[in-house]
Amino acid sequence: MVELGSRDEQLLPLRCCTSILPVGPLLKFVPRKQRATFLEKFREASTPPPQRVYCPKASCSTFLGETPKCANKLTCSKCKTRVCTKCKNAAHPGNDCEQNTLELQVRELAEKKRWQTCPRCKAIVERISGCNYVVCRCGATFCYKCGTRGPCLFHG
Repeated sequence: MVELGSRDEQLLPLRCCTSILPVGPLLKFVPRKQRATFLEKFREASTPPPQRVYCPKASCSTFLGETPKCANKLTCSKCKTRVCTKCKNAAHPGNDCEQNTLELQVRELAEKKRWQTCPRCKAIVERISGCNYVVCRCGATFCYKCGTRGPCLFHG
């Protein structure tokens, strides 16, 4: 369960039937390296999706933690990329977040392609097949056609 939870946050917190398992006692039986990987994934899954900050460098994408309350920039500990914590993209000294053209271009493309934006974490979601009721990677459920949270009575 720890190994699978380390790879898929949908499996966190760890459960037995409907009961949440306490992590502390369980980790005593997990090898040290696997324990570190699990604890990092558990920390990420415990952070609300809108507050998560990841390294914007595509070849890295390391989880950097929760959006800090007082700092506007973070530096990725693995690749040293500087991150703007307001827009969660690469740091852009001298420009406001609203002026970050890449973000605007992606949002325009999403609108043109009729991709939906998750109402909880604001990630862009593309539905390739299946029904209009979708589950985002953050766990939010919504109607792909209209963006309404939970099941939609009109587009079900």
